[in-house]
Amino acid sequence: MSRHGMVPPGRRPRWYGPPSKRAVLGLVAQALLREAVIGAALYVWVDASRIGRFGAALLVMGVIVLWSYWFGLLRPRSWAMAITEGFLLYTGSVCVGNILLLTLGPFQWGSSGP
Repeated sequence: MSRHGMVPPGRRPRWYGPPSKRAVLGLVAQALLREAVIGAALYVWVDASRIGRFGAALLVMGVIVLWSYWFGLLRPRSWAMAITEGFLLYTGSVCVGNILLLTLGPFQWGSSGP
């Protein structure tokens, strides 16, 4: 036993300091980019029916949670963090999709006029 408590001799505990501003801005930029991409996909993909929107919402939420578990911005990898990050990304992407819907109107698949 060493003088550091339960740490084996020769190993010192690693201290992780607060993240730098550059690292935090990088994470925020990655999160906003993910929200924008998912929001644009929701805008293009979701149709006007209620069943279509509900099914798409469940599917997209599940995919985002799984994506956050494997490739999440938050560390360490755990289901609680993945669910939290996935819910926040989904909420942001729905906001982006709604902004696109309000500014551009419903997405028209290949229609050239009325």
